[in-house]
Amino acid sequence: MSSGVHSWNSQIDGQSNSWNSWLQRSRHTEVPTYVDGVKIEIHLLGGESLHIREFCGVKVGEVATGISSQIPASAFSFFTKEGQPVCCNMEVPDSGLELQCTLAPDCSRGWIWRVRHGQLERRP
Repeated sequence: MSSGVHSWNSQIDGQSNSWNSWLQRSRHTEVPTYVDGVKIEIHLLGGESLHIREFCGVKVGEVATGISSQIPASAFSFFTKEGQPVCCNMEVPDSGLELQCTLAPDCSRGWIWRVRHGQLERRP
């Protein structure tokens, strides 16, 4: 399972003194130079963005599972920013990837895979 080489959020949390909050204030959306890997930007449900540096060759489903605790939904999936589905087995290209997080409830037919409660599920 992947949890990201490094990740940070585009929203600044004024109450937190964590490393991620410091990084947000000091480098808002710049990627730290000491972190290698491919860049992934995920647009979350509330409009904020999660920026991740991940190992080359990682699959989208591994990224989704690895960051599921940072997504404020019990079931979600990723699509392209144009709204097209993304295969969970797709490797993130060296050029990076921009994704849109979307809800994936049981009643929705819009997802082909999802992460629910931290586990990757594929629609039969």
